[in-house]
Amino acid sequence: MTLSKESADAVIPVERQAAAELDTLYVGLVRDYHRRIYNYVFRIVGDSALAEDLTQEAYLRAYRGLPKLDGGANHRAWLFRIATNVATDELRRRKRRPRMVFDLVKTLRASTRSEDERLGRICIDDAMMRIAPHHRAVLMLFEFSELSAPQVAEVLGITPEAARKRRQRAREALARVFEDERP
Repeated sequence: MTLSKESADAVIPVERQAAAELDTLYVGLVRDYHRRIYNYVFRIVGDSALAEDLTQEAYLRAYRGLPKLDGGANHRAWLFRIATNVATDELRRRKRRPRMVFDLVKTLRASTRSEDERLGRICIDDAMMRIAPHHRAVLMLFEFSELSAPQVAEVLGITPEAARKRRQRAREALARVFEDERP
């Protein structure tokens, strides 16, 4: 079956319009979520340069997957899911390589607030790096990215009840780190 010239002319603008809408959606996602995705990935991997690279990788995957995304999908949860996968993939690769030393000096420079706040942030960042990556991811999604249990469940591919349980276990793991450091 061949299309008449009129039919072909009608199809091409629709395809161009759809591509333009996807590009607009992508630019909006980058504008609205870049900093949040970067911070989320940074807190999982603990290295700012690596987090920037992984954030770019997440957005590249998002751009490639955008045409397949359901129109009614939760874009925020979808983007965090991609970022979670990218960070998890990197952590798996890292396990096969010698462990990297995390640079806390960069964390110090990143904050322009008071000395006490910077020291508190380092303490939390250090404690976060001591818990398992899957616990870090859950805490980051709930506490720092402020996603709801159903959104976290969507990101992780689990039920909301399981997401809440994982948050509880992650909080307990973090509390154990702080308890171990008490004099």
